Amino acid sequence: MKNALRWVAVLPAAILAAIAATFLTHWAVMLWNSSYGGTPHMMSLIPASTLEPLMRAYFVPLAFILTGAYVAPRFKLATAAALSGLIIGLMVALSLSLSEHLSDPIWRRVVTWGLWIAAIAVSLFQARRMHKTEEPSSNVTGWN
Repeated sequence: MKNALRWVAVLPAAILAAIAATFLTHWAVMLWNSSYGGTPHMMSLIPASTLEPLMRAYFVPLAFILTGAYVAPRFKLATAAALSGLIIGLMVALSLSLSEHLSDPIWRRVVTWGLWIAAIAVSLFQARRMHKTEEPSSNVTGWN
């Protein structure tokens, strides 16, 4: 029963982690762009309107996939792969539906896609490491 409850919690936990990552990146950008005692620092040179979406593009998919893989009782790599597929599907759907409404320069879209891909790759790598540390009885997927 305990494992069944953990399987049900995978998607809600992943969604909550993505929401939390959104808030944390916003707060981090606001903190970094504020000047302490009038002394600017390196991160304050990048405008918040550029920095925040780029940070979100990396940390939100990372949190979504890694939290889902962490919460899954078994098959962590398969769970991460399924959540990655969901993220990729959402990215493609959003890019196609909003393409004529976006006023972002092309470099920003390319960097955003690169950060999405990097976050998915890092998440799958970490999920593979989590999968390898599972008990041998639960390792029946053959993704070693």
